[in-house]
Order: sequence, then C-alpha cells, then structure tokens
Amino acid sequence: MLPEINRIYKGDALDVLRGWPDGFVHMCVTPPPYWALRDYGTASWEGGDPGCAHTIVEPTADNKAVFDDRPKAGDRTVCRLCGARRIDSQAGLENTPAEYVDRMVTIFREVRRVLRPDGTLWLNLGDSYCSRPFSDGPDAHLKAKDLVGIPWRVAFAMQADGWYLRSDIVWSKGNPMPESIRDRPTRSYEFVFLFSKESRYYYDPDAIREEHVTPACMQRIENYRAEQARSENIKCTGGSSGFHPLGRNARSVWTVNTHPFEAHFATFPEKLIERPILAGTSARGCCTTCGAPYERIVERVHGKDWNAHKTQDDRMTTGRGTGAAADKERIETPPKTIGRRPSCSCAHKTERAPCIVLDPFMGAGTTAKVALRAGRAFLGIDLNDQYIALAERRIDHLLRQTDLFSLSGDGIS
Repeated sequence: MLPEINRIYKGDALDVLRGWPDGFVHMCVTPPPYWALRDYGTASWEGGDPGCAHTIVEPTADNKAVFDDRPKAGDRTVCRLCGARRIDSQAGLENTPAEYVDRMVTIFREVRRVLRPDGTLWLNLGDSYCSRPFSDGPDAHLKAKDLVGIPWRVAFAMQADGWYLRSDIVWSKGNPMPESIRDRPTRSYEFVFLFSKESRYYYDPDAIREEHVTPACMQRIENYRAEQARSENIKCTGGSSGFHPLGRNARSVWTVNTHPFEAHFATFPEKLIERPILAGTSARGCCTTCGAPYERIVERVHGKDWNAHKTQDDRMTTGRGTGAAADKERIETPPKTIGRRPSCSCAHKTERAPCIVLDPFMGAGTTAKVALRAGRAFLGIDLNDQYIALAERRIDHLLRQTDLFSLSGDGIS
C-alpha cells in the first residue's frame, strides 16, 4: 500500500522503508548522519544509571578514570559515563567506519527498491577523522588523526551493491565551520553523489543550467542578441551564454553557504537541494496511472540538437570569425522549451500528480520545504520528535496553499 504523501514518518529509516511498496518514488535527496559526528538523542537505553544523560565520549587524560571499569573504549553502543547499553542505535554512531558503510548500503538498498526505474538518488556525505586506532577488522589500518574517507567508502560500496555512480559533486562552502586545528587546512567542502537505479533515468539538464562566465562566450551572445534584435527574429531568452543560449551545462562544483536553522545545526541549505529536485523531477508532474514523469519538449534546429552538428573544435574554440554574422552562423536558432508531454503510453494523459521526493533523514524539513515550493510532493522519515515538530512548523503554510500543486510552472520562482 502506498504511503500518504506530504507526511513525515517517525521511525528508523530502514524499518519505515521496508513497509513501503516497490518503485513509486521519483527521486531521493538526503544527508544521512555523518559517522562519529553527533548524537541526535534518539536512542533507548537499558542498564546503567537511569538518571544519566548517556553521553558517548572518547577517553582522554582528564576522564580516563571513568573508563577503568567500563566496557572497551570506543564502543559507541555503550554510555561512557554509566555503562548503559544502547538498544536501538542511531545511524552515525556505529563503532567502526566499516559498520557505518554497511548500514548505509543496507538503508539505501531499500531506497533503491522504492525508487522508480528512472529514479535518482542525490546523497550528501561529509567526512570524519579517526580519534583512535582500530586494532582489527577492515579498519585496522586507520590511525588516530587519519581522515577516514567516509564519502568514497560509501560510494564505492553502493556502486558494488548495484547503484550506478553517475557524478561526484563538490559542495563548496563559502562559510565553513571554523576548526581549532593548526596542522591541516580547514575543511570547506562535502560531496553530493548522484546515483541512478538504472543506466537510463530521468534527468533534466535544462532545469539547472548555469550562466556562462567566459568573456568570449558573453561577447558572442551579445553579438547574437544584437543581430536577432535587428532582424526581429526569435529572441534568445537564456542568460549570458555563448555555446548554449540557455546556459552552460551544470558543473560539478556548487558553491553554497551553510544555513543553520534553530536547534538543528546540520541543516541542508535550500539552494543545495533545489538543483537535485529540479533536475531529478518534472515540474509538470507525472502520470496518475503509472507515475511516469512528464518530459520537456524542446524545439531543435532541423530536428537535431542545435549544437550537435558542430565539430568539437567549433564548440571549444572561441574567437573564430568576426562580427554578428559569424556568431549567428555558429549559433543559429537556439532551442527552447515549447511544452511537456507524457513519457508513457497510458490512456489518461490529461491527469497528472506531483512527482515524489524522498528524504529518509528529514531532520529540520528543508527537503520537504524546497520540494513543496517547487510543486513536488515529499515523503520524509526521522527518528527525532523535536525535529519532526520543527519540520512540520516550517512547511505548514505551504501545505495549506490550495494552488501548491498546480503543476503549471517550471520550478522555483
């Protein structure tokens, strides 16, 4: 049975996902808890001192005595202060990197199951440093102060589990968190991995094109616009661009500032989520019968991509020829979106529903907010009651808008 959309489900991501049917979600974008970074306070405990705050910490010279009669240091299922044992461990608090990787693979195997065959996963992961050496197992080579390489460990493990690893996107932070370190650079980026379930999948490059920044490209488009204005032909409606009038293809480095929100300090920046949602789902929604997303109809030059007939040298070399006429000959009529159409053969092609965006680690609800604002539906999962309440407050005004799913636009305005 399909779950109710536009709702945040409380529970462990793996348990909730296992109760959902196959192949109905259009895309997933999420930042799971990073390994060994923070405790979100969602665990249940047994044994120990009932009045203890159950803090899991690493031994230091100052607190070493606390650990003398306690379980082995580094066991992240045990309270380091009273010895109570965690009975429902939170993702991110696994004892070793290998255990964390295994858990991520298991959770996202269920995500892959609930995704449509044309669905994608956009996975944000940050790295961690070792605070202690590991004596055995697959992480025995790690030493204290080693950078663990968590993002790529997870990415390669998921690739081996059946995912198509399609892109590694660098989230460059303009305002990274300061670090009290003196023997290495401050970390200022994280990864966003694009995975697909199949080799062919829904991806709309025109929805996330970027403005050209090369001076030669900007001059060429200005020449082209001037020529079009004089001849009163089709106007170029894109930004400042040259090789493609709608803008250049999205690059794999995205500069987005962080934005903490109330009690949740690991909040996804809205600008970071907009691109995956716009590229991974259709603004016109999907078929109500089979869920297939509507696809963009682009007017081409003579039925071909406007730049496909150019040679590689023509596309990459600037300054060839002079004047507006030379630019017009190279650019010709730009492509433009003239509508959207069903990508399926179902009979009822006039009925549409919003595409579904999943976040199995919803946190403060940023994914839900951006999805709703873009005219998409969402499904969220989280363990923390406080964060669920926070997220529901953030999106309440959006859910009450009667025209939220008009499905008439092309994305976020």
